[in-house]
Amino acid sequence: MTAFTATVLSPDAAATDLTSVLATPGATTMTFTNSGQQLLVLTNGATSCTVTLDVGTTVLGQAVTAFTPITIAANAACVLMGPFHSALNAPSTATVTVVFSNTTTVKAALVQVTGVY
Repeated sequence: MTAFTATVLSPDAAATDLTSVLATPGATTMTFTNSGQQLLVLTNGATSCTVTLDVGTTVLGQAVTAFTPITIAANAACVLMGPFHSALNAPSTATVTVVFSNTTTVKAALVQVTGVY
């Protein structure tokens, strides 16, 4: 598994060009540390891609079926996923696992929104 590196959005700062942080995922299975402030930005090229969020939580020790995967259509301009519930975290961690059906044409970026006080 390969970990996403989050781009932290700064409050009251200049706009972030998302196209500059989009990249082909390093693997079909990616992870990130979840604080509930992350958003996954996705674009896609000529081939559709299915994205599944693995559910890390167990119920009475039993695995939980993943939520319905999303399909990113071919040539999709931009899809936004998140924020992510802690039920998606792997047991005893804050790690969320994202599985891509392919990484041929999809580009992804993990962005983190910070609190404003």
